[in-house]
Amino acid sequence: MRDEESEPTRISVGKLSVSLAVSGVLLWFVFRSVDFAMLVERLTTLQPLMVVGVLLTIAGFQMLRAWRFAYLVRPLAPNHQTVLVRIGHLGMFLMMFMPLRLGELARPYLMRRKLGVALSSGLGAAALERTLDGLCVALLFFLGIASLESSIVVPELLENAGWMTLVLFGGILMGIVGSLVAQEQVRAALAFCVRPLPTSVREKVLMLHQGVMDGFKTLPDFKSASVVIGVTVVIWLMNALVFYLALKAFGWSLGFETGVLLACILVLAIMVPAGPGFLGTYQAALTLGLSLWGVSETDAAAYGLVVYPLTLMVVSSFGAYGYWSGGGSTAR
Repeated sequence: MRDEESEPTRISVGKLSVSLAVSGVLLWFVFRSVDFAMLVERLTTLQPLMVVGVLLTIAGFQMLRAWRFAYLVRPLAPNHQTVLVRIGHLGMFLMMFMPLRLGELARPYLMRRKLGVALSSGLGAAALERTLDGLCVALLFFLGIASLESSIVVPELLENAGWMTLVLFGGILMGIVGSLVAQEQVRAALAFCVRPLPTSVREKVLMLHQGVMDGFKTLPDFKSASVVIGVTVVIWLMNALVFYLALKAFGWSLGFETGVLLACILVLAIMVPAGPGFLGTYQAALTLGLSLWGVSETDAAAYGLVVYPLTLMVVSSFGAYGYWSGGGSTAR
């Protein structure tokens, strides 16, 4: 007889193996032509103050993301702002290190476990946050392209990915707004569709729908929406600043628009489910992005060996803080 309890484990191990294999292939792609002696030489020429600037900006970026999350979901858990910030930090750690984007479920799960918030409401709020992020990144991507010199040609595949992201998250946002505007009609249509189902199943479906709607309604007024949207823009400009300061750490005379595009290209790449820590995907995205400005694979690899470890260090530190300060403890 098949052991049903172990089946999910086997499936997870299989998926993890595939994701690690993909990460390995991407890392081979990144480092296949790297001159390691020159790479080490590049790292020894770094400007320390700029590296410190990169580190501090990453920390600010992460802190602002955690604050935005707590502000966004505060209607779901009033009077728990500190706990929500801790959950935000732990959730971002899990989002980075869990493979196949499974970490996206972390914060809704932690909110349910710690604060008793319905999982569906947490998922609705997380979907709203991700939608705003996706739209902001897509718009910044095209603003970055518009500021490029005519001699720099963006690959069609990359530009298409930007358009797909804009259309996808624009469509999701329209769906969210439409479902809120016509909430009663949507609920009535859903109730009609589930009428043939057993009463217990029908009630569960309607309850899940209401939970998701509650998650969508975490921005109840213009002021709240303006704050979250404004902070979202600042967050992604800070992320672009990270990559710009890293360019300066190597002494490269590339403009801020380069940092903007590198940040956007990286986000477009890691939207695809990948291995733990975005390993391989992260480095391949930076190599592709820097190649637009004629940066060699060796220099791009050295650049990645600055930004990536610093990001891991900051995210891990805040994740540890989130866990040990109570963001991962069981609700009492």
